[in-house]
Amino acid sequence: MLPRFIRYCFFILVFSALQATEIPEEWDVIIEVNSQDPTANDRNPATPFRTINAAVINAMGFTRAEKTARVLIHPGVYRESISVGGSGSIKLEASEPGKTILNGCDIVNGWKIGEHSVFELSRKFNPHSHPMVFVEGARLLEVDSISQVQAGKVFFGPDMIYLLPPIGGVVRDGTVEIGRQGSAISGESGLLFIESLAIERGYQTGISASASDSLIINNVSVEYCQDTGVDIRKTPNVRLRRMLVDRCGNLGLSVSGVKELGITGCEANLNGWAGENGGGAKFFNCENIKVWSFRLVENHGYGLSLIKNSGAQTLSKLTAIQNELGISSVDSSGKLTITESEIAFNENDGVFLSTSRANLIGNVLYGNGKSQLSIDEDVGRLGRVGSAGEPIDSELSLRLNMFVALKNDQLIDVRNGQLQAAQNLYDAPDKNAFMVNGKKLNFAQWQETTRTDLNSYSGDSMLLDPKNYNFSPTPKSPWYQMKSWPVRELN
Repeated sequence: MLPRFIRYCFFILVFSALQATEIPEEWDVIIEVNSQDPTANDRNPATPFRTINAAVINAMGFTRAEKTARVLIHPGVYRESISVGGSGSIKLEASEPGKTILNGCDIVNGWKIGEHSVFELSRKFNPHSHPMVFVEGARLLEVDSISQVQAGKVFFGPDMIYLLPPIGGVVRDGTVEIGRQGSAISGESGLLFIESLAIERGYQTGISASASDSLIINNVSVEYCQDTGVDIRKTPNVRLRRMLVDRCGNLGLSVSGVKELGITGCEANLNGWAGENGGGAKFFNCENIKVWSFRLVENHGYGLSLIKNSGAQTLSKLTAIQNELGISSVDSSGKLTITESEIAFNENDGVFLSTSRANLIGNVLYGNGKSQLSIDEDVGRLGRVGSAGEPIDSELSLRLNMFVALKNDQLIDVRNGQLQAAQNLYDAPDKNAFMVNGKKLNFAQWQETTRTDLNSYSGDSMLLDPKNYNFSPTPKSPWYQMKSWPVRELN
C-alpha cells in the first residue's frame, strides 16, 4: 500500500485538475446586500440592496457587459428565491459564514384552538402537494386524519390545517412557518460560485442550477427541502467543497450530465424521508468523478448511487453508515475505484456492483445487513459490448479490504462473474459466508473456485486462521498502522 503522504498528494493533484477553470482573483463589481441596513433600497444602486434577488438582477446587467460580479450578502434571514441567468461570472457570497440564511418559509399567524382541541387555521392547499410545516424550526409529520394529530403532527383538511407543536414547542405569532414552492437558488450562468450561505427549511429545492463553464459550491449548508437539496445538471466542471445537505425529502445531492465532478469534505445525511427513490447522493451520466471525503449517514434509501457514468470514478475516504444501501454502481462503463472507505451497518448491501470494472482497495465493510459486497449477475461476462461497440472485459478486484459480517450475514455474494481477490481480511460467524452463483461456499471452496487466497498476506498465516472466527487484527497487521478496529470508530 502506498504511504499515506504519497496517497494524500496524489488525491490533491487529481482534485486540483478540476480547478483548471479560471476563477477571477478580483471581481470587477462588488454589489452588497444588507437587509438590516435602514438605508438599504432595491431601487437605489448607491445604497446596499435589501433583497438578494434585486442585487442579482443588477449583477446580471454587469455580466452582459462582460464584467464579473460578486454579490456580497451581509447577515440576516432572507425569505426569497434567487434566479440567476446569463452567461457571465457571478459569485453569491455571505460576508460572514453561517450568518446569512435563505429561508423558504412564510411565517403564518392567526392560529387558535378549535373544537378538536388542536390548533387550526383556515387555508386551502393543493390536495396533491402539501407544503412542509415547522414550529420553532422543527418539522411536523403529516398524518392522514384529524384524529391522528398529536404532538409534532399536522393534518391538511379541504380548507383547514390542523396541528399540534412538538413536545416543548409553542404556537404563537412568529413560530409557525409553512414552506413554499421553488428553489432558493436556480438558473444558469457561465461561472456560478456560491459560498458560505445557509439554505434553511421550506424550499422545494435548495440549489437547482447549471453552468456553461463551471459551478462551484463552497462551505454551504442545505436542509429540509421538500424534494432535492442540490440538483446540478449539464455543467462541464463542478466542484463541491465542505457542503452539507441534510434532511431533504427526496435526494440530498443529484448530479447529472457533468463532465468533471470533484467533491471534497461534504456530507449528505438523513435524506429521502418523503419517498422510495430518495437517498444521500446520485451521480447519473457523469464523466470523470473524483471524491475525497464524503460522509453519507442515515439516508432513507441508498447512501451513494452511481448510474451510467463513464470515465474514471475515484472515491476515497467515503463513510456510508446506516443507510438502506451503502454504495451502488449500475451500468457504468468507466472504471470505479473505492479506497479507504468505511461502509457499515447499512440495512441491505454494503456495496452493490452491476458494472464491469471496479477495484476495492483498503476499505472496511462491516456489519451490513445483507451482503458486505454483492456482485450482480450481469457482471463479469466477457463479450459485453459498450456504447461505442467496443468489447467490455470484466475487471473486478478486491485487495487489502476488511470484510466483517455479523450474525449470519453474507460476506461476498457473487451472482455471476469473475472476481480477483487477494490480501483481504475477513471475519464471519457463519463458515458458509460466501455465495457464488447461488451456491454457498466455505473458505476452502472459495479459494479453489476463484484461485485466490483470502486468508493470507503473501503467506503470512498469523493474520487469519480460517478456523478462528473471533479474529482481531494484530499489531503486525497493516490495518494496525492504518486505522483502529472499526467498532470503536463506528460506535
